[in-house]
Parts: sequence; C-alpha cells; structure tokens
Amino acid sequence: MFLQPYYSFSVADSQYLITLSAMLAVGIVVSNLTANVRSQAKVAAHRERRAAALYSMSRELGSSQSETDVVRVAVKHLYAEFSSRNVILFPNGNGRMVFPAGKALAESLLGADLSVAQWVFDHNEIAGQGTDTLPGASAVYFPIHGDDQVLGVLALLPVNLRRVFLPEQQKLLETFLRQIGQAIGRIRFSERARSTQMQMEAERLRNSLLSAISHDLRTPLATIIGSASTIAHNQQKLAPQDLVELGQGIVDEAERMANLVNNILDMAKLEAGVLELNKQWYPLEEIVGTALTQLQAQLAGRPVTVKLPPGIPMVLADSVMIEQVLINLLENAVRYTPEASPLEISAEFGDSSVEIAVADRGPGIPRGMEERLFEKFYQAARKRRKAASAWGSRSAAPSSKFTAAPSTRATGRTAARYSPSGCRGTSRRPKSNPRNNAQRKPAPCPKPTPSSSSSKTIRPSAAFCAPVCTATATRCSMPRPAGKAW
Repeated sequence: MFLQPYYSFSVADSQYLITLSAMLAVGIVVSNLTANVRSQAKVAAHRERRAAALYSMSRELGSSQSETDVVRVAVKHLYAEFSSRNVILFPNGNGRMVFPAGKALAESLLGADLSVAQWVFDHNEIAGQGTDTLPGASAVYFPIHGDDQVLGVLALLPVNLRRVFLPEQQKLLETFLRQIGQAIGRIRFSERARSTQMQMEAERLRNSLLSAISHDLRTPLATIIGSASTIAHNQQKLAPQDLVELGQGIVDEAERMANLVNNILDMAKLEAGVLELNKQWYPLEEIVGTALTQLQAQLAGRPVTVKLPPGIPMVLADSVMIEQVLINLLENAVRYTPEASPLEISAEFGDSSVEIAVADRGPGIPRGMEERLFEKFYQAARKRRKAASAWGSRSAAPSSKFTAAPSTRATGRTAARYSPSGCRGTSRRPKSNPRNNAQRKPAPCPKPTPSSSSSKTIRPSAAFCAPVCTATATRCSMPRPAGKAW
C-alpha cells in the first residue's frame, strides 16, 4: 500500500517481500516485549499490594496486647485480602474447639463447623471445601501453627476458590497464618513470663514479709510468754506491784502485735483497692495531738517540738489514715534514731496545701535511697539498722495511703528528704477553703503533769506564744490571733 503501485496489495518487486518480512518480525518482537512489560508491571503491582498487606498486618499484630486483639486484626485483614468471611477458633481447657467469646465482627464467619475444625486441629491438616478431606464442608479449614504445636484453626468461607488455592494466593495465606501463629505464641509466652514474674514477686514478698515481721512478732510473743509463765508459776511469790507490771507488759506487747497485724492488713486492703476513705475537714492540731497521745509511751524521754504556724487552716483528709501516717513516721524515728534525741513536727503553707513534716536527728538516709524507703519491707543497710532510718513495711502503707487518697485540690503524698543530721518525712494535704474556717475556739490544753512518768513536754515554736502542753492531751492548740479566723 505504501510502495508502488500505491494503494494496492500487488508486489511489483520481489525484494519488497524481504522488507515486509523484516517489518513483520520487528512488529511481532516489539509486541511481545510490550506484553511482557505489561505483564511484569501487573505482577509487580500485585506483589507490592501483597507486601503492603503483609506489612500492615504484621504491624498491627505486633502492637496487639491480647489474643482477642490478634484475632480481630487477623479476621479484618483476611477479609480484606481474600474477600471471604472467616473466624479463628481455639480449643478450650478440654481441648475441644469453641467459638471465640465476645461480640463478632462484621467480617466474622458465624456458621463454622466445629467438628471439621476439631478434625483439622487434631490431625494438623487442611480440610473442607476444595480439598480431599471432608469436601462437603462449606468452608475451608486451615491449622494455625505455633513453634511446635497447633494453636488453633482458621475457618474461611471463600467466594471464589481460585482466590484461595492459586499458588500465589496460597503462599500469601500461609504467610498470614504463620504471622498469626507467631503473634499468638508471643502473647502466650508473655503471659506465661508475666505469671512467672508475679509468682516470683509473690514469693519474694512472702520471704520479705516473714523476714520483716519475724523479729517484731517474736519479741512480743517471747515477752508475753515469759510474763504469763512467770505469773502462772510464781503468782504466790510475786508482789502485787510486780503482778501489775507483768500484766501491763503483756497488754503492751499484745497491743504492739495487734498494731503490726493491722498495718499488714491495711496495706493489703490498699493494694487490693477495697479500702474506702472518709475524707472530711479536720483541724490539724487535733490530728497531731491524737497521734502523740497514742505514742506517749514510746516517746517517753524524748523532747518533741511541735511547730504549727498561726492561723493554720483545716485539712481535707481521712483523719484515721493521716494519724496512722504520723504514727508510722514517729515510730520509725523512735526506732532508728539515738535514744533521747529530739523529734520535730512542723507544718508549712502552700498555695493550696499544707505540708506536714516529721524530722529526727539521726544519721539520716543514704543518698539515692529516699524513694526506695516506700517499697514494701525495704530497709536500709542492716549494719546501720539501729541508727539509720529504715521505714520498711511501716512506711509502705502510709505512702500507699497518700497516693490512694487524691483530692480535687491537691494530691496528698509522703516524701523522705536526705539530711546529714537526720531524716525528714513530709506529707502534703489539701488546705481548707476560707469559707470552711469558721470562727472556733481553741481546745484548752491540760495542765502539765510532771509527776506522771509517761508525760513529756511539747515545746511549740516561739511564733505560737502557746502554753506548754503534755502528750496526754488529745488536742494541743494555740491562742487565736486577734481579729483573725482559724
């Protein structure tokens, strides 16, 4: 058509046949190359989509924290890739296949045959539609493998069997199942490791508990047994005063044991979250006075200085718990500081809180150990036990009490500060609103009773200009500044 004679299929010269053959061969080659390029582009796009699907699924499986999360992620991605409803089945405690608990997804298969799934789980083989085993089933069932065992079964209801059994699609499905099995195995291994860690921690705490309370329990028990035995076998030989002293010793040691047991029970309640706080507005001097009253025997012979600033407001707290905190701090100060060394209770104002501090004059807390003091049953080095602060189980409970009792205005907390001349334990509580500070008269302080062997003098700071009170008082107040509300 393009050679003479034009617009005709006749060949005027035989050499044109060679030209036609060459052009025809070039056209065929170019056409085949173009088809190959187009086919390779489709394959590359398909592989890219597969890689993206695998990456997306592996990323979501890696962030899953439970088997339920793994199942939901797997069902969603399997449906997106194969356009088939599916469900993942796991055995129960008896080894029988059951449907997963919880609400089903829109992509979930609800009519899976559990008997076929059980056969696949037991024999570790594919079965169902399109296979040689149980082909009458409506779905295809695939085992999900872990490292060395079958973890579960995937039931897939295919819309088109070619989308499942084509070699490329089958490889993709096997990769999906392998990733699902690895994710489930990882979570189960993590759960076993966590369970083992909890058992080890429980055993460590049990040993620490026994170590911490063995001495505290053994000492009062020995005293009670010795005193009771003396009374039982030598009652006729003992003077009345000796009987009274032995009986009082039994009472004191029994109360000491009761306090120790109560501390342990309170700590258990705090950790279990069953302890209910009764937060009310209370005068701070009343809480301090009550704590000192309960410790009058332990504090005998120690000067205790109470520094409460003028006009101190009421505090929002559970008075029983706050009193226990102060008692715990004072007991630790008495136990781990030199005898007859002074103690100080003070309070400072904050923007919306009042900070209460108990300070001693012992050797202090080693640097870097301040936070560890509130770990259960922790104590400082035993070689310093008689002189250094080692709050152990007595301080773990107060710390928990404060963290468990936050306020809308401020968070209560306990802290231990390093000091080269002693230890200072502080707690912070919400300060009252001025509207809560009604005019109230200070409770009168009882007159000092020097003749009492258990009384001791509390010396308020000079800022009070307050009278001297004794530890037998339940309240120790100061005169109200003229023209000011409490």
